[in-house]
Amino acid sequence: MRASVRAAIAASCGVVLLTGGLGSLASWRDSTDVPGETITSGTLRLAAFSCGAWTLTDTGSTFVPATDRLVPGEELTRTCTSTLTATGSHLQATLGASTPSAGTGALADELVYSVAWRVGAAVGQSAVTTADDGKTVTATLTVRFPFGTGVDNDANGAVAAALGAVTFTLTQTDD
Repeated sequence: MRASVRAAIAASCGVVLLTGGLGSLASWRDSTDVPGETITSGTLRLAAFSCGAWTLTDTGSTFVPATDRLVPGEELTRTCTSTLTATGSHLQATLGASTPSAGTGALADELVYSVAWRVGAAVGQSAVTTADDGKTVTATLTVRFPFGTGVDNDANGAVAAALGAVTFTLTQTDD
């Protein structure tokens, strides 16, 4: 193909491109960003419990398990406290405690071990929301050594029981 024919084809293509088929070659364009954000999660936490001494329920006197001896008919109590942290939009949770166990040892089958708790002033409260943030959880542990003929008392004493731990659990629920 001759150079003059090639030049004529190239010139024709250039004219078509420049005119855009008789349209405009101008165009508009713009952009902008949506700003980023930092998102922070809430918190659901129960601090470690701090416990007072065991006391004899009827007298209120201190009972020291390492040196004092429990006899049938006595009951011991101990108060433990923790702080609840519950933050976040629409946070809901439940608070529960494991069933206390008199644990192991020859005295274990004689004891009745229980726990009661309150969140702030609400006794036995299990529903937790952000309104409970910063409140004190108070657990009262009770150990009772029943008196009576139905108790075998394991050869009249000198036996022990290692009390099992009571585990408190906070579990988030779906609102």
